[in-house]
Amino acid sequence: MPPGCPHRTGRRRLFTAGVERLRATYNLTPRTALRLVVQNVRTLRDPALYVAPTIAVEGSLTLSALFTYRWSWASAAYLGLGDDREVGSAGTFAPGHQQLLVKVQVATP
Repeated sequence: MPPGCPHRTGRRRLFTAGVERLRATYNLTPRTALRLVVQNVRTLRDPALYVAPTIAVEGSLTLSALFTYRWSWASAAYLGLGDDREVGSAGTFAPGHQQLLVKVQVATP
């Protein structure tokens, strides 16, 4: 083990945080595209090391999809959907917030 490793000295970690993110973009045609993003954020804490009461497991899962249609190099229409979920007390994802995005961008000469 490395010299500064906490497992070697017997020390415990205050918290451990992790972020996983997957992003995929697919061009359906030269004018249309679809982007999907999935992000998972988790924080694990050792409540015994905190002065104030704290939650041992905290996290969220974010899902988003964006559809793009371009009719010129600077003009486009966007339609997006998003879903945010928090980690519940049992470690499962509880229903959260949903978002809808509609945007039209028009270039003027």
